[in-house]
Amino acid sequence: MESPSHPTCRTGFSNPLAAGALTLAVAVVGQWSPAQTPYLVAALPAAPANSPIDLDHAARLGDRLLFAYGGDLWCTDGTAAGTRLVSGATTGLRPVSLRALGAHVWFHAYDGNGALVLWRSDGTPAGTVPLRDAGGDYTVQCLLGAAGERTLFVAHDAAHGDELWTTIPGTDRVEIVRDIRPGPDGAIDPQSLVSTTFGELQLVMAFDGNEPGLWRSDGTPGGTVRVLQVTGGGYGPARLVPVGDRVWFPNGWPQPWFTDGATASSASVPGPNALTFASDFRPFDGRLAFWAYGVQQALWITRTGTDGFSPTLDRRTFAVGLAEHSVSLGGLLFFIALDRDQGAYELWRTDGSAAGTVRLIDSTPSARFAVDDLVVVGDLAYVSAGTLADTPGAPADHRLWVSDGTPAGTHALAAVPAHPQGARILGKRPAGARAVTFRHTVEPDDGLWISDGTEAGTVRVTTDGRSHRVHAGRLLFSVDGASLWALDLGALTEPVGEGNAFGHTAPSLHGSDPVLGAPLRLVLRDVPPLALRSVLLGLPCAPRPFGSGTFAQVELPAPIELTCRDAIAIPVPDVPALVGARVALQAAAWPTATAPFHVDVTNGLHLQLGR
Repeated sequence: MESPSHPTCRTGFSNPLAAGALTLAVAVVGQWSPAQTPYLVAALPAAPANSPIDLDHAARLGDRLLFAYGGDLWCTDGTAAGTRLVSGATTGLRPVSLRALGAHVWFHAYDGNGALVLWRSDGTPAGTVPLRDAGGDYTVQCLLGAAGERTLFVAHDAAHGDELWTTIPGTDRVEIVRDIRPGPDGAIDPQSLVSTTFGELQLVMAFDGNEPGLWRSDGTPGGTVRVLQVTGGGYGPARLVPVGDRVWFPNGWPQPWFTDGATASSASVPGPNALTFASDFRPFDGRLAFWAYGVQQALWITRTGTDGFSPTLDRRTFAVGLAEHSVSLGGLLFFIALDRDQGAYELWRTDGSAAGTVRLIDSTPSARFAVDDLVVVGDLAYVSAGTLADTPGAPADHRLWVSDGTPAGTHALAAVPAHPQGARILGKRPAGARAVTFRHTVEPDDGLWISDGTEAGTVRVTTDGRSHRVHAGRLLFSVDGASLWALDLGALTEPVGEGNAFGHTAPSLHGSDPVLGAPLRLVLRDVPPLALRSVLLGLPCAPRPFGSGTFAQVELPAPIELTCRDAIAIPVPDVPALVGARVALQAAAWPTATAPFHVDVTNGLHLQLGR
């Protein structure tokens, strides 16, 4: 892939070394095709009906997927032999809120004394332990994220209420970080939590008893300080969005605000005079996208290298919302807007300019048209769209639509039936970098489906599929709540772990699915402009620490280092023996201007080669 803003790798990827690296491991599995047949992985022991297999909230740790079932913690690698109970003799944990951070999966569960506490697991019974407070009992409320070697969370005890807590590195203990609001009332509301990870810091909204404010913490009392005190007309940030070396947020004022994480560094950013309220912030390829309401209702995007904004969509529309994952591999932002002239919801996309903002689904004013549940996978956007069932004189026709970012390449998939009742297509999730899984809601076509954006590649997997998850080259799903099934997916790229950075947003690595005979496209995002970049190519592995809060997702028996720019392409050899081969990628960056001795790392990508 080559473009003016994203040149190809400086060193070139057509050399035999890069191609040969893709033969490091071969573990042949089936290819995904409409003719592929799902198969039973494991039938688990009977459990109460109210605690079925929960793959929807599972957490990945290397080649293992940890999930809750029957009130216990289980794991699977997608095989019968690799599916086993993790919590061992400790039963009745009722684990919830599973999340992978570093080398462990963290979750809330009950200890032997009936208290809901923070646990961690490395995927083994011996490594699955509760974390206790030396000072007494506590109740975990919600997990925030990592701050260096510490994991921060919100917990409640009788003396302090809901406050910020931390794990103690090297131990099975936890402690309160700082009593931000002295006394038993607590400073943090877990029901309306506003927080984010920013480099090696956690930013969180808290109330000190006088005014709400934005606080930062590195997990120590001295490193937990207020960044911004909200006074007057401000209502406090409703969302925190890291972009580069700033965290942006709405603050009850017309313009967006930002902070670099330093005390008292927040400031109102100059914006257009007609801007009356900003909301729905999303990162967009190193910039900030947001909707502004008022006299000029429009989609606005920050101009690179400045504190200014540019409108991309005029006042005739206003946002329904920007999806959580709405940016394509090629750098387009997809969004849904309500056109006031048409009186209907429509799908749009933008490259950040007014000229590059294009309507993709053009509805008619005579029918109440709905577009919702947007998800972007690779270069394709999937939405549910169609006429609603209660539109007078119009039949319901709600279908799965796919778009490549052009009006000509935007269409409904006939393979997904529409019904007079107005069936909805719900719960769309990425399956690698090409396909999407979703649920159909009306019999006889209900159940779990998968689509790669083509008619032939859109199939129903099962009429059940109560929960599902893509893992290790397979679509795993549960049937009847107790049986674990799988469908092999062929070429697949799966993001694993989280990146780590110092003083700015962690960089991220994105890739296409590694199809034999086609280029593997890689995109690096949120890397400082002057940083040196490298991509490591090796074997998949469980996360391994190699620095404060930094974890490798790549095994390096014979690593290949590829110095590159922000967008690169690696040719995948068209060799049949490579079908099913699994390799891993992870990128690193050295931001020489700000932290010459610190290395930023991205998430990892675990790849399965195929057709």
